[in-house]
Parts: sequence; C-alpha cells; structure tokens
Amino acid sequence: MATINRHMSSKYSKEGFILFGLVVMGSLLVVVSHHLENELPPLWWSRTLGGLGEAFFIAGVLGLLVDRGLKAALAKDALSVMVGWEVPEKIRESVKELIRLPIVRRGFVITYDISDCETLSGFVRLTSVTQFSVFNLTPRTIDYFFRSCVERSRFEKVRAAKLSNGILEMWVLSNPQDPGTNVFASRSVQVLDNTDSMERVLLTRIPASDERWFKTKREQYYPSSFFVVLDLLPPACEGITVKVRAPLTFEVDVFFGGENQSKREREGDLDVWTSAAVYLPGQHVRVTWSKAIDEPKTILQ
Repeated sequence: MATINRHMSSKYSKEGFILFGLVVMGSLLVVVSHHLENELPPLWWSRTLGGLGEAFFIAGVLGLLVDRGLKAALAKDALSVMVGWEVPEKIRESVKELIRLPIVRRGFVITYDISDCETLSGFVRLTSVTQFSVFNLTPRTIDYFFRSCVERSRFEKVRAAKLSNGILEMWVLSNPQDPGTNVFASRSVQVLDNTDSMERVLLTRIPASDERWFKTKREQYYPSSFFVVLDLLPPACEGITVKVRAPLTFEVDVFFGGENQSKREREGDLDVWTSAAVYLPGQHVRVTWSKAIDEPKTILQ
C-alpha cells in the first residue's frame, strides 16, 4: 500500500511540475510576443506566439486548479452511466440496480370527449379517460403510487354556474379488457387536495417482471376555444396515443412536448394522434380546440 501511495504521489508531482511549466512557458511567450510587437511591425508569427502563450497559460492554470476534481467528477458520471468492468461484481450489480429504470408506463392512451356545456354558454365540458399499464422491469416486487390529479377551475363563470372540475373514477385492472375495480371511493385512497388542484393516490404493488393496468376518468370545463395541458406524472412513458371526440363544428389539434410530431388519423368518430417517443415525468401533451363559426370541420377518411 505504501508503494502504491509513493507511486501515486510521484505521479501527481510530475503532473504538477508539467502544469506549472505550462504556466511559466505561457507567460514567457506572451511577454515575448508583446515585446516583438513593440519593437517591430506586427507579424503573423508574433501574434501566433501570443496565442500559444495564452493557451499554455490557461491550460496550466486550469490543470492545476480543477484537473483532479474534474477527473473525479467525470469518473462518477461515467460510473452512473456505464458501470466500469474493473468494479467488483457485487458493487457493479448494486450500482446497476440504483441507476436502472425500475418501472415504465406502456400502452398510454388518453381519450378526450369535447361537448358543449348545456348550462353555460361559451364553454365546453371536457371528459378525459386515461388508460395505461405500468411494467415492473426489476426482479422484485415494487410499490407504485397510482395518481390522478386535476386542476381546480380558474374561470369565474364556471364557479358561478356551480360547475367544478373533478376526478370521477379510478380503476385498477389486471389486463386491458378487464372491467377492473373502481377504487376511487376506497379507504386506501389518499386525498391530497389543495387550493389549486385535487389529487387521489393509491399505493399498489406490481410483481416482479409483471404489469398492472390503470384507468382514470376526469371532468373539466373550459372556454369553447381553448386548450388543455396534460402534465405527465412518473414513471416514464413509452409512447402516447391521444384520441379526441368532438362536434363537427370544432377544430382540434394535438402537440407532443410543444410540437406537432404526428399525423392525425381517423378511428370511427375519433381523431387520433400517436407519438412513439419516450416521455419523461414533467413533459407534457397539449390539446387545442376552437369552435368554428360558419362551417364544420372536414372529416378525414
């Protein structure tokens, strides 16, 4: 161990001597270049000497000040991305487990139903049904917090009409065709309401290398020409499909992450947009709509 320490100390001493030499050499080159410019008309090689001197000086100073810390930071970053094979097997597997994505959402489909609000002119009722699976990528059972959240209405007219946004239902399903269990009124569901939003949370368990399906239904009220933003909750989502059912007098569009990245298709009475990209928590999908005054929209076949 002492031999290793002496070797490392000698190595660092040599590196420090070289870096200090770069600083000195850079300083001398800068001084010489300035002297030549003052004595003779500026030449390209005098300016080159000055540039090299500045480069040597900066490289030496940076090396002396941050080289070791930078190397340590880069090593840690590399370990978090690609676990080095020089690391012992047990440590390597532990690090892999820490950095691995444990669960992911798949089959994410949200269906919006836009309809004129009967009791409030100039507004629409927006009903949304979201369905997805959560797949456990690990060899152990994992806890998953099934969440459904909706913002309270910020429109005075909506509140004056005694209408309110809300979470209507929450289902846990064993497969996409399963009618499932509506857990919205379950005592196990946590109520996390505040002045800005309403949220329901249910702790579920997903077996190793298996999946569970979830479904939510929400209702919101917006102006007849407006938009809604779906902020994605954890975990990451492999692809998103948005379906919209709206009267013929409405023009609708969908933007994934701020951009319209997909082509609209027609599925029965639904307009459908699909994005195969992976979406991280905090990213969003925006749906816009506007009510046409004169002519209804053209149906795509």
